[in-house]
Amino acid sequence: MRTISASLQTEIDAGRIAKFVRVVPVNEPVFGVTNHNKPITADGLTYTPAPALAGGALRQGLGVTVDNQKLSTGWLEAQEADLLAGVYDDAYLEGGIVGYAMAVPERLITFAGDMGKLGWNRDGIEVEALDPMRALGVPLGRTVGPGCPVVLGSQGTGQCNVDLSLYEVSVTVTGIGSNPRLVFSDSGLSEADDWFADGEFTWDTGDNAGDIATIELYASNQFTLQLPARQAVQVGDTGTATPGCDRTAGAGGCQKFNNRDNYQGIGIWLREEVDIQ
Repeated sequence: MRTISASLQTEIDAGRIAKFVRVVPVNEPVFGVTNHNKPITADGLTYTPAPALAGGALRQGLGVTVDNQKLSTGWLEAQEADLLAGVYDDAYLEGGIVGYAMAVPERLITFAGDMGKLGWNRDGIEVEALDPMRALGVPLGRTVGPGCPVVLGSQGTGQCNVDLSLYEVSVTVTGIGSNPRLVFSDSGLSEADDWFADGEFTWDTGDNAGDIATIELYASNQFTLQLPARQAVQVGDTGTATPGCDRTAGAGGCQKFNNRDNYQGIGIWLREEVDIQ
């Protein structure tokens, strides 16, 4: 049960409250935003106005209830590049209401959790705030399903054990698609369509140097990234493309990497048992 001071209750009854969100990134300074039209300083932190901030009631249930929230906001729009680079991955969030008219503004935290999936809508950035209770629903130990559960290129007992350095391909951009942050090509490549799908692209030179992106599609020497690059890709930029794995024992998975012996999915085990019988 939450304890609300009499002075804050008076502000709530009078409607003199605003929403707030406090963000604690892993390696960046803490900051806060509010949907009030003026900055509010509470508990040592100044919350800057973000009129587009919206997020339902920002409440958290009791017991083992999981109450994930979605915050639609424009407060991170100017830092889109940081979002794409993962600056806010695993950040901690607090949300609730604050009495903005009080001599010493008081907060009431009604939700706390971790920053989850990020997306875009017409208001700017849409953030999913994940309830800590979700951890109770995560399976413990190793699970086995039809697909291979291990990470491509992981090393060790029971891992993939593919040496990805043997499959890396140097890329020099020779053409740009309609979206210069998503689509580009290298006319000198000879790999078949889908070879790099679900793989990784590491930018070696250009404005995106050092960034790593997931490859969504590859066809006719053209790459399409899963998320936009931080900066527009330019002809002459170079990078390294690594093919992806579809986590099957077939042509898009173990056959592609000649790695059938390390397949960790259940499908191949069942087939081998049938063959033995």
